[in-house]
Amino acid sequence: MNPEPSPLEEILVAHLKRHGRIRFRDFMALCLYHPEHGYYMQNETRTGKEGDFFTSADLSPLFARLIGRQVEEMWQRLGRPSPFTLVEMGAGQGLFAQDFLTRTAETSPEFFRSLRYVPIEANL
Repeated sequence: MNPEPSPLEEILVAHLKRHGRIRFRDFMALCLYHPEHGYYMQNETRTGKEGDFFTSADLSPLFARLIGRQVEEMWQRLGRPSPFTLVEMGAGQGLFAQDFLTRTAETSPEFFRSLRYVPIEANL
């Protein structure tokens, strides 16, 4: 007995019938970010103890602090430009940003003032 297709499955099948194929990036975009049926578009916790998986930011601030130290070193080697833009793709709940920015503000105020932090999250 076949289960009823999900709404997203119906969308994908309709696309295949119309176009004959789908690029992997388009398939993943639909599966993850479809406005109603995408995995990340559901109003559910996805990461952490309550979610489906963990990221380093869910476990400890250590990763963000280490990246903060490394990015600060790159900023210094580049001649301390201001503004200095850092883009985080897939910012999720903002845990990495919070830990990164907290560490930066505490340990390097000059770097923090020059920093332009741009979080990107498709499901916001």
